[in-house]
Amino acid sequence: MSIWSRRWRIWVLGLTVILLLTGAANYERYLATSDRPVDAYPILSLEEHRRLLVVAPHCDDETLASAGLIRAALRRGMDVRVVIATAGDGYIRATATWFGRPPRAADFVALGELRQRESLNALSRLGLDTGDVIFLTYPERRLPVLWWDRWKTPDRSPFTRRTHNLYSRAFRFNAPYTGEGLLEDLRALLQTFRPDLIVLPHPDDAHFDHRTLSIFVRLAVAMEEASDPEYNPLLLGYLVH
Repeated sequence: MSIWSRRWRIWVLGLTVILLLTGAANYERYLATSDRPVDAYPILSLEEHRRLLVVAPHCDDETLASAGLIRAALRRGMDVRVVIATAGDGYIRATATWFGRPPRAADFVALGELRQRESLNALSRLGLDTGDVIFLTYPERRLPVLWWDRWKTPDRSPFTRRTHNLYSRAFRFNAPYTGEGLLEDLRALLQTFRPDLIVLPHPDDAHFDHRTLSIFVRLAVAMEEASDPEYNPLLLGYLVH
């Protein structure tokens, strides 16, 4: 198959995912704005699940969105993995406040390292082992750029000035900042861990990194389902913004 044919298939599948997610978002919006009593909503049961994957756009989203679920899953003896897609290195106000000056590229990198340590600390308090936390370290606030404009050509973070995953905790050290690379990483994690329950950002989240990561994850799952008809994990979306 030619490169162009492969790219066309990926984009068609991606568009299909976006349309499906739009329908899901409308349904979730209906639930959120309805006057149904709390006890009328479905309760999540972990009875039939064995492997939980939590996917977060930024360092802290994993805890804000899923701390209780992670603890409950661990108490039931489930295998739990947490994937954090970005390095946490694009928060301008926090970086300027931390260093007390207009931030430089090295300052953004230092803040990314700090935020990664903070996520590890928070997750360890929930009972998760350090080895079960995966940092993909793609640039913060750039996921839409990877999806729309930098599928194969590396993006340069306007904050760290980096074009590759150079953090020591990176899942694929020195991998380029591309949409294709992020998709490959997500598929690799799905193939090795094979989660039957995946918790990911809701497509209706107000933050653009959250919305875009939702599409990336759903596309990765759809491609795995296409290659293995028996693979059919449950996907649950969370809202932070």
